Amino acid sequence: MRILIAEDDPYSLQILEMMLEKEKTWQVVSAKDGTEAWNLLQQGPPFDVCLFDIMMPGQDGLQLTARMRADPRFADLRVIFCTALNDRGTVQQAAALRVSHYITKPYQRENIFRQLRRIEEERTSVGRVEPLAKMVERLGIDEDILCGMLRSLQAEVDGFLAPLREAASPATPEFSLKANALKGAAANLGAMQMAVRLAALESATAADWKASVELVSVENDHLRKFLETAAPAAVSA
Repeated sequence: MRILIAEDDPYSLQILEMMLEKEKTWQVVSAKDGTEAWNLLQQGPPFDVCLFDIMMPGQDGLQLTARMRADPRFADLRVIFCTALNDRGTVQQAAALRVSHYITKPYQRENIFRQLRRIEEERTSVGRVEPLAKMVERLGIDEDILCGMLRSLQAEVDGFLAPLREAASPATPEFSLKANALKGAAANLGAMQMAVRLAALESATAADWKASVELVSVENDHLRKFLETAAPAAVSA
């Protein structure tokens, strides 16, 4: 899970970083204010959740979240507010921006981890691969055929990623063509999170290349597990 923190107080920022980086499956990226956080959001790879301090100079947490909600790329991105405030007006503004999670100061590790793990569980259980029944209804294709196509996609992405893990960045024009083709296949076959990660990989820079490759790999592993549970016959065929 990729987590973006925006916090102008360097001590609070360091505390959050030290807490969250102990969870080895979480990747933490930090910003010193809302403007830097906005730039990081646009650069990619995609984030799964954001922790924003409400009171920041320039662009505060409320303004940054409002900007995100107005942008289709970030409209549904989960946001947690970090705040010492608990006034009615702030809560109402946050609710209007579809923010329901808060981390209050002083920080408590158990509370922070509980909220993040709840989001992580929701992220891993829904929205990553469309249910087979919905795919059958949407495409009008037999379930066995769909399972076979998903299995082929999973194997093809595996083969695509193997040489990329050793590369510092994409080296050939064929890479973009292949990534784009796999992205389209993933979207058509209901692996929407896979499609999002492949889109980020297409535009990844050398700095975030390794992370982008790993995020595609995580989604491909999820697709494999999905097939094992939702369509075991497709895996063993």
